[in-house]
Formats: sequence, structure tokens, C-alpha cells
Amino acid sequence: MSFPNILSSGANDFGDEEAKRNGPTAFDDTLEWEEVIPWLRKHTTMEIWLKGVLSPEDVEEAVTAGVDGVIISNHGGRQLDGVPATLDALRQCAPIARGRIHIAVDGGIRRGSDIFKAIALGAEFCFVGRIVIWGLAVSKFAYSGARLLTSSSTKVKKA
Repeated sequence: MSFPNILSSGANDFGDEEAKRNGPTAFDDTLEWEEVIPWLRKHTTMEIWLKGVLSPEDVEEAVTAGVDGVIISNHGGRQLDGVPATLDALRQCAPIARGRIHIAVDGGIRRGSDIFKAIALGAEFCFVGRIVIWGLAVSKFAYSGARLLTSSSTKVKKA
């Protein structure tokens, strides 16, 4: 795998030797925040966000590691059984992030009222990909609604 927006693939920089001999894997439990985040900073000028954060402790560690933001996500609840709902995790994580790093939520957003709940709980914005895909699946006319949902002129502002 390569990342054209990052100058190095990192394949030789991280991971234990046995894992490297066994070929690429989707999960490498030898990676450590204090190694990877500085490496990313060195190789890109983009913001660094972490997705899949669900605990206040991980938000605190993200702040310490120097990331730009976290995305509260349970990956749709499909990858891990028994994980908390994103709004429940957001309620605990937002106070830790507030004023220190950005925070967003992905997952569990099914209607407009869910967006307002997430903002009220501390999210700066929400990802709503599934809603747009559902709209597009209904008919070609849903394109205008999907476009409206994702346009930059349609913004919800915090009070």
C-alpha cells in the first residue's frame, strides 16, 4: 500500500520483524502513538486525525500525542461487538477535547435531529455518508437532496 500524499510508506519504519516477514496485515499491535504521530508529522503537512476513538482516555492520549482532531466512531458497530453508541461515547469524550483539539462524530447519524444532538454534546461536525447514500439509492432525483446536504452553503452553526 502506498500513500502518495506522504513521502514514505513507513513499511520499514514500524512494526516488529516477524510481522514484516509474514506480509502486510490490517492490524499491527506493535505500533505506538509516540512513534507514529511524530513520524506522520515529519512526512506530511496535512492535519492528523484519529478515527475510532471511543474513550476519554484515548482522547487525552490523542491530545498528548499532538493530533489535530479525533473522530468518535464505532465503525458502524460492525467491526467490534458490544461497543458503545457514538453519541454515548461523544458525551464522555467531548469535555476532554474541548478547546484542545477538534472533535467530530461518525456513525449513528440517521436524521437531522441526530446532528443537533451531536453538536449539543460537543461535536464540531458530523459525518453523514450513509444518509446521502440512502438518498441516492432511492432515485436519481435524490441527487439534488444529497448535493444540498453536502454543500458548503448548508452549515449548522453552534449557538
